[in-house]
Amino acid sequence: NGGEHYFDQEGKSLETTFLSSPIQDYRISSKFNPHRLHPVLKVVRPHNGVDFIAPMGTEIKSTGDGVVSFVGTQRGYGRLVHIKHAAGIETFYAHLKGYARGLRKGQKIRKGQVIAFLGNSGLSSGAHLHYGFKRNNRFVDPLKQVFPSKNMSLEPNDKLLHQLQMFEYAERLQIRASEGVAFASLQSNYSIHPN
Repeated sequence: NGGEHYFDQEGKSLETTFLSSPIQDYRISSKFNPHRLHPVLKVVRPHNGVDFIAPMGTEIKSTGDGVVSFVGTQRGYGRLVHIKHAAGIETFYAHLKGYARGLRKGQKIRKGQVIAFLGNSGLSSGAHLHYGFKRNNRFVDPLKQVFPSKNMSLEPNDKLLHQLQMFEYAERLQIRASEGVAFASLQSNYSIHPN
């Protein structure tokens, strides 16, 4: 379909239905915790998500295919994007600096598509992304979710091409492996030993 996809040697999909994280390079400052002390309000209240620290303006990607159900400002979340996915899953991206150009409610989104930029809006103690994850109307820990493989198979013509490519790669790997063995043998014959 014009996109990039990954398959194993038998042509089975290696992709899952969701990305494990909405940003690439990050550290986690706060995990999912039903009894967290809020850093700004100084009261104990649930932290229904994970906070990712990254530089201001870092691209935020939708973790799965879905439809945008909200784009705007919402109380302590500040700037927020809310996406509904299949199977009763919803994702929330909060404290944003801004949104991807043209992002709007009702828009279809693909997994990995840039939807917003990391910021410090709302009740936030510093630049970060709050990532929330709901299953069947209940917030759950995004880091503990297990996702099935994408139900994707190759068309018969593509499968044949894939098998030919795998055969070609296997031949290249064999050649490189034999070159590596020959090189290692050559190295040991001509290695320099200290006196």
